[in-house]
Amino acid sequence: MRWAAGRERPISAIYWHADRIRCPNARESGKGSQRRWGQSCVGKSVRPTLAVIGAGPKGIGIAAKRRILEAHFCVPDLLVIEQTAVAAAWTGGHGFTDGLQLLGTAPEKDIGFPYASECWKKNGDDHSTKINVGMLSYSWQQFLIATKARGFADWVDRGRVPPNHLEWSDYLKWAWNQTGATLTEAEVCKIDLNKGRWELSLKGKKRAALPPVLVDGLVITGTGPAKRIEGQPPSHPSILDGRSFWQPQRMERILLAKKPRVALVGKGETAAAIAHTLLSKRIPDMLINLIGGPVYSRGEGYYENRVFTDPEGHAWSDWDQTERRAFVGHTDQGVFSQHASELLRLSKVDDSQFRWLPGRVVNVETDDQDDMRVLLTIKATGPDPVINNFNFLIVSTGFQSLRFREFMTPLAAAALDEAIQCQWTPDGQRKYREELEAHIDRDLSVRGLRPRLHLPMLAGFAQGPGFPNLSCLGRLSDRILHPYTDATDV
Repeated sequence: MRWAAGRERPISAIYWHADRIRCPNARESGKGSQRRWGQSCVGKSVRPTLAVIGAGPKGIGIAAKRRILEAHFCVPDLLVIEQTAVAAAWTGGHGFTDGLQLLGTAPEKDIGFPYASECWKKNGDDHSTKINVGMLSYSWQQFLIATKARGFADWVDRGRVPPNHLEWSDYLKWAWNQTGATLTEAEVCKIDLNKGRWELSLKGKKRAALPPVLVDGLVITGTGPAKRIEGQPPSHPSILDGRSFWQPQRMERILLAKKPRVALVGKGETAAAIAHTLLSKRIPDMLINLIGGPVYSRGEGYYENRVFTDPEGHAWSDWDQTERRAFVGHTDQGVFSQHASELLRLSKVDDSQFRWLPGRVVNVETDDQDDMRVLLTIKATGPDPVINNFNFLIVSTGFQSLRFREFMTPLAAAALDEAIQCQWTPDGQRKYREELEAHIDRDLSVRGLRPRLHLPMLAGFAQGPGFPNLSCLGRLSDRILHPYTDATDV
């Protein structure tokens, strides 16, 4: 096990009592800033430990903000746990993308954006501007200047063309390296409660068990596995999803097929990228059927972007539930970006290559004698469902954001259920998710649950639509880190 940089001892050796303590690195006044952190059993001041599962944009943003904060505030020890590699989901080597897709968000919306922190105050002094300026050292522009000769000027002169996913992963890796944080290469296999702290059981390389770690706060990032539809088998060579489609050996089956009929279920950005990628291959006589309703383009005007960047400034919490869900549906979920829509238009495809098939898939059947035959039962407005025959099925309906609950012990799961006043049942997952979303607090943790469990991927409904994605990573790190520092309460 490799502990986070600056740690004096493994976090499993620290024991906490609820009390007020002296800040371990207070500098300005010579008097320790007081905060309800805890006190060690031997009377020495200790810092809380924050664990982040996932070394993607959110985890890297938290690490960078912590590095800037530590010049002015007491900051938590940080444990970043990653099963594969830093920025793995963007490289093209682990599914989710081939690395060649263009970033759907402006690269200026990097790990420090929007550079508008206002919460970093202590002892009457406001350090927020210093924090904002400090975070510029992790910006997209700084990356271009630091790593490529004439890189920034060339990018501007070319019209600020969005990077592809592989280039974006290079930026994220560069930013991670600047933080000085240490990566714990492990898989979290169990989440438990132990004396008021989270206890994480880990498996390292070759799935060897590592010593459990105790932490005071837990941030879960990442998407979880792909969602499945009714009747979909756990695995099948001709059934793919938003992650496995991009694996070369899986895509090759489609490319080598004769006159392939492809069913694509989903209406979001991943579905758009899959459709464009297949159409760009110019496979002779291929037909893609997009199942799941009409396709809409994403709203990307100034007002929509501002709500993503600054939800508080637009009174997001005062919107009623219907308005919030309608806004997210219009701007983020189940829509094609303007860029993706334009790519499909420029593909000059007609109904013989790409068509919309109305209805909802209610069952999937496979043929044991022919692994390139997938039968879909589709329910539309007619009285009876219709069975359609395809060679390939690609399910791009999103990812399982509640997967983390499967790793919780009964004790930890019961604490989560009690906090949101909802009992988990296999048939009630939608209700459970909605209750959990409604209970996400300002710091993106579950309201009423201690120790804190931060779930930014589920924070869009309660706190603002930009938190689950790349739209306001700087605000995200502010919200999550603030409770673990000696900054003045917001």
